[in-house]
Amino acid sequence: MEFSNPLLRRYRSDRRKLLEFLLSSGLIREIKTPGGPATSISSMEFDSLSTDYVLECIQSGGVLDISHAEKRYYDESLHPVVRHSQSGEVFYLHSDPDLGGSPPRRVPPPITRSHRDYFEPCKSPRSNSSADERSSMSRQETRINCQVSADPDVHSSNNITILSIGLPTLKTGLLDDDLRESAYEVFLACMLFSGIETHSTEVRKREKSSKFLAGLKHRRDKQHVESESNERHLKVLDTIRIQMQISEATDIFMRRRLTQFVMGKSSGQIDIPQLSLALLTGLLRSDFPSPKSYLHWKNRQANVLEELMSSDHKKTEKQMIRASLAKIRSTEDWDIKMSPSERSEVLLTLRQVALAFSSIPGRFGMEGETYYWTTGYHLNIRLYEKLLFSVFDILEDGQLLEEAEEILKLVKLTWSMLGITERLHHALFAWMLFQQFVATEEAILLEYAICEVDKVLSAEIYDDKEGAYMKSLMCSTIGNGCEIRLNLLQSIFLSISSWCDSKLQDYHLHFSQAPSIFRNHHSLRGW
Repeated sequence: MEFSNPLLRRYRSDRRKLLEFLLSSGLIREIKTPGGPATSISSMEFDSLSTDYVLECIQSGGVLDISHAEKRYYDESLHPVVRHSQSGEVFYLHSDPDLGGSPPRRVPPPITRSHRDYFEPCKSPRSNSSADERSSMSRQETRINCQVSADPDVHSSNNITILSIGLPTLKTGLLDDDLRESAYEVFLACMLFSGIETHSTEVRKREKSSKFLAGLKHRRDKQHVESESNERHLKVLDTIRIQMQISEATDIFMRRRLTQFVMGKSSGQIDIPQLSLALLTGLLRSDFPSPKSYLHWKNRQANVLEELMSSDHKKTEKQMIRASLAKIRSTEDWDIKMSPSERSEVLLTLRQVALAFSSIPGRFGMEGETYYWTTGYHLNIRLYEKLLFSVFDILEDGQLLEEAEEILKLVKLTWSMLGITERLHHALFAWMLFQQFVATEEAILLEYAICEVDKVLSAEIYDDKEGAYMKSLMCSTIGNGCEIRLNLLQSIFLSISSWCDSKLQDYHLHFSQAPSIFRNHHSLRGW
């Protein structure tokens, strides 16, 4: 009888091949038939033999009785054995496995990884030889030249976690909430310095009313176009505010103070120390909804200043900075004992030091580079990550917002302050997308992450200055119980590749429900 189901036909064909191999391999000592010992297997009816019985004979080293094998076959179920399948329609085939349904749900034997580079450069489809050469050279910078002989603990199938990229630790213990609030302040300041309108709704209404009463009707068309653009920016800005969990009250007084700061700064680049000092100068305890929120904000500003101003200084400068920041943190000294003029003197001292550091040329001579790009990258990168996370909806389980592209365009305004290049942006955004994929298992996020990684690896414009800058952003992670020091791009790709390795080593478990993303995991592992 021929099976009508093509899947069953392939199952029977594979079953025949298996039995033919077992019976002809010499693993069975003797094959006994009703007519005596068998001299050939060519005349045997493999479809009526019990595979389980044949395997038992091989394991026991006994004689295989064909009559017994046929009896066992008919005693057993006429259907193939399946595992963990309620429908009974899953078959494990040797040929064309993609059409065979769900893979086996079992833990595979452990695999020892051979010595190799973690990330091989992707091949560029471009035919221009000089472009290919530049692209290949730039991609080589992302390779990790380290050897791993055994899998780290994170690859346990029972405890698959994503590795940290290993940025240097924050000395002051700034928390995620602190970083999120500071990132929003940086973003708001950069928007104001770019000239983008950030007035509140009430202010805009008053402005429109006064213009209407003044009879400026002849400028209506021009104002309408500008108003639409400003309204869109304000809507996106409000979306970012909500995403970063900043209250309206906090947003209003921050905008007011930062607007004053921008108007009072004639020229030059701004940096985070200047921003924190401007806020400490202009905001009072009465601006905050509660004493607790004021103290938290004040201590956060002091911690940010310490993170950025406490390295590579002379001993006298360090002592002066430490003493000034201690006064700011002290509620009794700063808010009770000290007069406004004394507080201004402390802030002036810190401002002079900050401006002196701001005047130091960047290490690599890149356009727009500041002293704090390299000395404060451990903070800058964390702040930028918080801004990138604002594209994921906090109310919808991390789904990408419809305004994601508009948000990213505005976030780009912070690049000069935070030391972000286009290549670095793509790497960090890929890292954010990948982390969000791990948390939500949304396959589309993995596809977006792959696109961002492709942009990093295929970047053609990658000069020596940028290359040296990227190499200076050092991270450290743990592999096989020892510390591995890598640059930021290498560390990001190592974390992604290691997590994908852990999934692929137990692919039966992780891809039985979503086999379509297997290829994406495999391609990320290759990076």
